[in-house]
Amino acid sequence: MDETLQHIRKIWKTRDLLGTIILRPPDKTVTEKVVESQQISIKENSSAKPVETNQPGEGGQSQVISGCPPCKCGEVLKHVRIVGGIETLVNEFPWMTALMYNNRFYCGASLINNRYVLTAAHCVNGFSKERISAVFLDHDRSTATETQTITRKIKNIHRHRSYGYGSNYNNDIAVLQLDEDLPLTGKLQPVCLPPTGKSFSGFTGVAVGWGATKQNGQTASKLQEVKVPIMSM
Repeated sequence: MDETLQHIRKIWKTRDLLGTIILRPPDKTVTEKVVESQQISIKENSSAKPVETNQPGEGGQSQVISGCPPCKCGEVLKHVRIVGGIETLVNEFPWMTALMYNNRFYCGASLINNRYVLTAAHCVNGFSKERISAVFLDHDRSTATETQTITRKIKNIHRHRSYGYGSNYNNDIAVLQLDEDLPLTGKLQPVCLPPTGKSFSGFTGVAVGWGATKQNGQTASKLQEVKVPIMSM
């Protein structure tokens, strides 16, 4: 767990928008088809990987409990995207997680391996872990028949040690440990975490979540996506 937290503390300092900022795997070319017949192509040489969590095993040796090979991280489940869309495809973002408090949706998170999810610290600050649950593979929160969801309780909450100082959103990040491992399948996959020290400032990201679609509006029942510029903080 320590290595996971150390890695995340170095690379993530962003504000949660009832969802997550998606960074596509930088070791491949991603081409997006645009309505106006433009094309956006991003190429980078790097090595984004699913997070592996080391914990002490018997005899003081370390054992990897969340390696999840041969799963792939950070790949959306479709090959062509139409820019300007609002609702996502069902399970298009297979790492997207809905956090529930007393069985009511209140925040978004991202699956980073088969035992941990990443969210904003303000989503769990002051909340009782016994009342929080994580729901996976959901799309339309208004119906229980569209997808077969998986629910896990929260075993531990790890907030950034420097969160809460000042009036800004610096260090607004937390890792939640699930009470049971998840079965990683074609529909359920982790998001990639970027390499330590890598800057994506100037790139375009995708914000995903059940947040409001307009100012002061209600949260959406169906999973939404929107393109946003990535800025350094």
